[in-house]
Amino acid sequence: MITLFHGADIETSRNKLSTWKMDHKGVDVRTFDGRTLDAATLTQALESSSLFGAGHAVVIENLITKAGKKTKLLNQICSLLSDASSHIDIALWEEKEVTAAITKQLGPHVAPILSKAPAALFLFLDALRPDNATQTLLLLHQFTAQQVPEITFSLFVRRVRLLMQIRDQVTPIAMQSWQISRLTKQAEFFTMKQLRMIEQKLLDIEYSIKTGASPFSLTQHIEQLLVSL
Repeated sequence: MITLFHGADIETSRNKLSTWKMDHKGVDVRTFDGRTLDAATLTQALESSSLFGAGHAVVIENLITKAGKKTKLLNQICSLLSDASSHIDIALWEEKEVTAAITKQLGPHVAPILSKAPAALFLFLDALRPDNATQTLLLLHQFTAQQVPEITFSLFVRRVRLLMQIRDQVTPIAMQSWQISRLTKQAEFFTMKQLRMIEQKLLDIEYSIKTGASPFSLTQHIEQLLVSL
């Protein structure tokens, strides 16, 4: 059986993965980083048995994300996982939502568990631009009660870095054309200098929170940054 944990609500999906691991504590659970996993190692991980005879299970993180638009590689990965899913338990964790088409490729023994972030969070990210604090603050307050600020902050950082790629004429990988178009339009509101300044402010916020040097909460820092844009 393949259990696919995916979606933008990373904290929830990580917690669900942790529960899955606890449910499999009686077997040899092998964890791999899909971004550095090659086909040969994946095959060996799926086929070899436990030395202690207790059976084994496999956890792979960001394997599908790594494949991106490489159709041949993705087909190979899905075929290997599908073949193995009839006799071992496999957990896949992806930081993005996996499409229904790819889920189908994983075969009949797949159980997708989607952890979606609030819709207002993505409206908030799309609304990020200079002189738009009124709208972004309103959107922020719509989902702060149901979303931990760390997720908002993480996606904020990711959005800024995607916009920096666009301004630098680098196309982000594993994204649909409509997503690229939307990011391109949003990037037009910023100069590269502005984006670098925002990124530095985000790094400063992260450092002050982690070191306990700031009297403000993470949400308050985000609010202050939005006002300063």
